[in-house]
Amino acid sequence: MSRHSVHIAVFAIIRHGERILMLRRQNTQHENGYLTLPAGHLEESENMYAAVSREAHEEVGIEVESCTLVHTMHVLCPNQTADYVYLFFNIDTYEGTPKNMEPEKCSELLWAHPSEREDHVSGYITQALLSIKEGMSGSTYIYH
Repeated sequence: MSRHSVHIAVFAIIRHGERILMLRRQNTQHENGYLTLPAGHLEESENMYAAVSREAHEEVGIEVESCTLVHTMHVLCPNQTADYVYLFFNIDTYEGTPKNMEPEKCSELLWAHPSEREDHVSGYITQALLSIKEGMSGSTYIYH
């Protein structure tokens, strides 16, 4: 029996008051049209803090100065070859003004209160943000 694979992805929670920076995906193979957070996979030999800093820079053009891991989500992917572990980070301080650095993958950036746009936010993002608000450090999500 072969070992089960698990991929790791990082998510940047960038706040402005009660609002969170969201991006609308386009032209990708995953969640097109939905709002999500700046995110991406860890690269080989990269630590999680470097990964979230790199992704925030690549996707929204900011330089992360400090961040805090606030939530871990185990994403079960039935009928797939791998599951995921999603690591959510509050971006505590950063330099720069967020802007859309990947217009081919992102149709817009907006400061949103996720509960106001819940029907447009990816389900796992909604669950993670609610879990964080409730003080839960971890959760499980079944991806359909």
